[in-house]
Amino acid sequence: MADSDDDDNVMECGICLDVCVDPVTAGGACRRHNFCKADLERWIDSQVSAGRVAKCPNCNLKIQ
Repeated sequence: MADSDDDDNVMECGICLDVCVDPVTAGGACRRHNFCKADLERWIDSQVSAGRVAKCPNCNLKIQ
């Protein structure tokens, strides 16, 4: 039988909404939201290439 506490330790990605793969926390002003490393890197790249400041997709605080 699985331990019910295991579910409490699972981090959900704020971008893909799945269980975090290679989890990272957004940096800069936002240090409370978790993401898959690859998802966050793609998000930052898309924001920068569009000429925008990279902001957390959850709280909109600057992350770079």
